[in-house]
Amino acid sequence: MRLFILMLILMLIGSCNNQNHDLSEIVTQFPDADSIKVIDISTIPIREITNISGISMGIEYIPLEKGSSSKIDVIDKIVTTEGRLYVGTLNEVFCYDKEGHFICNASRGNKNFKEPEDIIYDFDVSSDDSILAILSNKKILVFSNTGAEFNYLRTINLKEPFPSKISFVPDSYNILISLIPSRGSERSLSIIINPNGDTLTLKPNFYRFIKHDKISYGNVEEIVHYKTDNCLCFKEEFSDTVFYFDNQSLEYKPRLILDTQGKTIKRWMRGNSPLKNSYDSVYSVQRIFEVPRYFVYSFEISTEGSYSVLLDKVTNESFKIDLHNGLTDDITGG
Repeated sequence: MRLFILMLILMLIGSCNNQNHDLSEIVTQFPDADSIKVIDISTIPIREITNISGISMGIEYIPLEKGSSSKIDVIDKIVTTEGRLYVGTLNEVFCYDKEGHFICNASRGNKNFKEPEDIIYDFDVSSDDSILAILSNKKILVFSNTGAEFNYLRTINLKEPFPSKISFVPDSYNILISLIPSRGSERSLSIIINPNGDTLTLKPNFYRFIKHDKISYGNVEEIVHYKTDNCLCFKEEFSDTVFYFDNQSLEYKPRLILDTQGKTIKRWMRGNSPLKNSYDSVYSVQRIFEVPRYFVYSFEISTEGSYSVLLDKVTNESFKIDLHNGLTDDITGG
């Protein structure tokens, strides 16, 4: 028996109006090297895209081999590299080649995992496939990837406040760890460490707040990590700005702004201030996906619900995506 998942949509040739553009134009047009792109997300597009053919001329399905060592229950995260596909659940990380053949896995059955508290909160793999990092309970487990199996290397024990997401910086072994601003006093929400757990640099937290009760609030979905154009991008809570990490200068630099027109969640809301009920709606960006031609983002409006929008970076046209039905495969009929 095989499990079929949607692996890759080829979105570099087609367009929403079926026009062709030179790839160099697509890559360089957004973001502009001389300015920071601002995307107004406060207005929901009226037009909706429903078919994959509207943005792509091809689609590929990868059949995943399923056996006694690769039984997947609920998929929590998928990571792709140049030569491998990684599928994560709350208990295991499975490694496949690009044809879907099972290679190996790291699981809670491993001696370095301890039942039942060591669930997998997040994971990522270095660009060269050689290192697997798993964020678990109060620690990061680091494995080497031999190409045939995962070998345990070390455990990085973490101190409070604990991170909720991790991502490797492309073309390096440095790791971005991100925190939920649940206490209000966090020194930093974004920290770069090496595989030994040493802190290399951190982005100061300019959004500290005073808590008005003892309850900690936080939403891991409001920490956004994504990779594009060989760089690691991230967005923190309370800010409309998407940053990227420059691994050469070890600096955090702005990439673009998802402008909520001042409707992003405020610090005093998270601190449970007496003013917490004095606002109408709050915008919360929860997912971002970017390829050379398209920019896709999903967000929630507290008084309305969730939306997903696709922006064509060449034509600057935006389209709403149906979150319930997604895009219909009218190319292969899959």
